[in-house]
Amino acid sequence: MLIVLLLITATIFAFVRPLSHFDKRHPMNDLIYEARAIHDRWLVKAATSKSIAIAVTTYEERHGGRAPPPKFGEWYQYASDSTVIDEFQQIDKDLAVFWSLPPETLRKRAKLVTSYAGVGSITVKDGQVTASDLGDEATSLELLELVDMIKKFSRHLPNMILPVNLNRAPRIIPSWADKRLRGQAYLESMAKIISKRSNNDSITITNTLGSRGIGQTDGGQQWHQTWASDFKHLFTEACPSSSLVKTGPHWQFGSFCSACVKPHSRGQLMSDWATSLDTCSQPDLSYLHSFFITDPSLPPIQELVPLFGSFKTTGFSDILVPLSNSRTDEPDHGEPFSKRKDTLFWSSSVGTHALTEQAIRGSHKLRLLHLTGNADIRDRVTMILPVQGSDDMFKSESVSVLEANRDLSFRVGIEDFPACFGKNCDLLKQEYGVNSLVENPLNYRYVLLTDEDDGPPADILKVLRSQSLPFISTIFQTWYSDRLTPWLHFVPVDPRYQALHTTLLYFTGTANKAKMNNINTYIKGRSSDAEWIAQQGQRWASKVLQKKDMEIYLFRLLLEWGRLIDDRRDEIGYQRLASSEYKSDEWSQLSALENQ
Repeated sequence: MLIVLLLITATIFAFVRPLSHFDKRHPMNDLIYEARAIHDRWLVKAATSKSIAIAVTTYEERHGGRAPPPKFGEWYQYASDSTVIDEFQQIDKDLAVFWSLPPETLRKRAKLVTSYAGVGSITVKDGQVTASDLGDEATSLELLELVDMIKKFSRHLPNMILPVNLNRAPRIIPSWADKRLRGQAYLESMAKIISKRSNNDSITITNTLGSRGIGQTDGGQQWHQTWASDFKHLFTEACPSSSLVKTGPHWQFGSFCSACVKPHSRGQLMSDWATSLDTCSQPDLSYLHSFFITDPSLPPIQELVPLFGSFKTTGFSDILVPLSNSRTDEPDHGEPFSKRKDTLFWSSSVGTHALTEQAIRGSHKLRLLHLTGNADIRDRVTMILPVQGSDDMFKSESVSVLEANRDLSFRVGIEDFPACFGKNCDLLKQEYGVNSLVENPLNYRYVLLTDEDDGPPADILKVLRSQSLPFISTIFQTWYSDRLTPWLHFVPVDPRYQALHTTLLYFTGTANKAKMNNINTYIKGRSSDAEWIAQQGQRWASKVLQKKDMEIYLFRLLLEWGRLIDDRRDEIGYQRLASSEYKSDEWSQLSALENQ
């Protein structure tokens, strides 16, 4: 039964309808060429300001005339040497919905959330920064690294309590109707430029979460396990009413959802990474990604409350924050790209939870493992191949996966099969063996990074900073997602894997290999393109993804958050005076840490 499920999944979702001919050059060549121009346009927006005056003007232009937050001048001085000085749209998007809640409500909700399971707290008071002791070394380390970053600029912050999500998965998922109403309230308030907001918003939260370690809230209420089916419903309700998840749910598991991939694809290749992260427009992912078919370890929070975390998907309202990870800073001292193995490497964890049949059918990891390492004679994949007898014309061909895997080099496996348990795990071990794959991925030229069941790949930054070329497949957004340009800094891979073979073939070629579809499929590998992208990604990461860049992002985020929770938030800011000088208003410290 298990084998049948895997065969159905791999066959259907590795296939996309063959396309017409491509003249003169491979379509991937165009995507790589265009990526440079896309990045250059973004960089112009990100690095406009060369002085505080220009920075203030740019901020006002991009925020509907609103002045920057207090202490913006201190932030600018701190960030003045940074490559990214003006582009922080992720912060604006994350905080927009919270403008609908009065400052007092935000402060009280922030304090309340710190009592929930999996949530740590950081307190800033009179410039001093402290963290809650969770009694767990790993999570406490993450919290302490965040504290260390905040300490570098805490003297400029107001008093605040920051609830930090230390659980692997994002948590805040209010319904779209709730977010829409709050968004309308925000727009109306901005349009009227009111000086005071009403404080009669209810601060009552239906608390169904467990507190630390005991499965109860401070009020003694029990919480219940959220199942994957319930989680899918919550996610659907959190998406816009016009999204494909609501208007065109994908119920046919045995068919390829072309409408789901068309907005972010050019043929079978991914052309718009930002759009590909919109999970609300891709209903088939609810059957094709473990995030949607695995029971959450902790219940999602359906109310709009502030919670700072390191990643999320569309629909969630967590506030993204750069949680540092010390191991990503390790330098790559390995061989140069050209001397690494000309192979695509992938290894990941199977997890410690019991595998359901739905998880086996849809798990993005198991689908990949089957597609690249254990395909059946019936499995087929679409590939872009040269037209026979032509050196500059290509076309899409349906190819046996066995033939494609024979001519391409994959090194794939699970790193912890012994940790898996249950009936289905035993069947998986029979199918794939029990030997774990534990190697240094940086020994290989190409490293495929896929999501964990509840979050993004852990080693994205590590591989970006290396001399290997990252192939990234993810549905999660992070604080740095919009800083990366696909086909320039990394190679994007759709979680359906419909272009994985085509993409690897472009870089490695088919020299001295067997024929596909009984025709000569000789392609000269573009390893120079692969090395160039790897170098561009490494250089860019050294410019905008270092510890200082995290601090700059965090500093700006907390200034914006500080204004949001200030009772005078519609009055205070970094003001331009008639003399063309600037004045930073003071924070209102009254009630910033109520009932502490």
